[in-house]
Amino acid sequence: MNAGAINANVWGMGEVDPVVEARESQIRAVKPRSTWDRERFAREQIRGLVRQVFTMQKPCPVRQVVFSAIEARTDVRSVCMRVGEALASEARGSVAIVGSHSRSVEVQSTGSEAEHLRKNAFVLGNGLCLLPAKDCSGHDYGASSVHAYMGEIRKEFEYSVVEGRPCGECDEALEMAQFADGIVLVISAEHTRRVMARKAVERLHEAQVRILGTVLSDREFPMPERLYHWL
Repeated sequence: MNAGAINANVWGMGEVDPVVEARESQIRAVKPRSTWDRERFAREQIRGLVRQVFTMQKPCPVRQVVFSAIEARTDVRSVCMRVGEALASEARGSVAIVGSHSRSVEVQSTGSEAEHLRKNAFVLGNGLCLLPAKDCSGHDYGASSVHAYMGEIRKEFEYSVVEGRPCGECDEALEMAQFADGIVLVISAEHTRRVMARKAVERLHEAQVRILGTVLSDREFPMPERLYHWL
């Protein structure tokens, strides 16, 4: 992921209320001013997203979510890793991060899907595992094959975070999200064009895909430093 921090929420900016400024001055008088920590802010945003998507969806719990960008240049893999790590620390049960990982977790060509999962899972600890994406090189590759693979993952793991291909460039992420419990869109402040994001959202709505949230990555924050202490 690029240098910009992650933002999993949306907020607006306006004029600073005088009461707020007065209250901030009082706080600074009793508490030394600290430097805003971008990495800590990103972790807090991801943690909030995990709670909103996975642990607060009742009475229909969310267990399997596809993360997809609009275009290929946006880094989805790092977001999935962050979400998986936060989910493993927040939720009870095993967590699988499914995506284009290293060759140590490549899919083998023999055995059942369940055997593939056991043989190819790379255990990170704390109930967290890495799993490879479905191999798309075979002649029988298709939506049904991907759905079968995701179904086996759902059986073996309590939660799964799935790295999807860009939904603005192909239908694979859309088809995966139709099978999963929903999709989270990863939008880059540097690369994603608004018109492309709008079209992708329209396609997802037309396909009746449940949009669970968005992640804004690669964002630089131009706000005055004093406002960071209120986030």
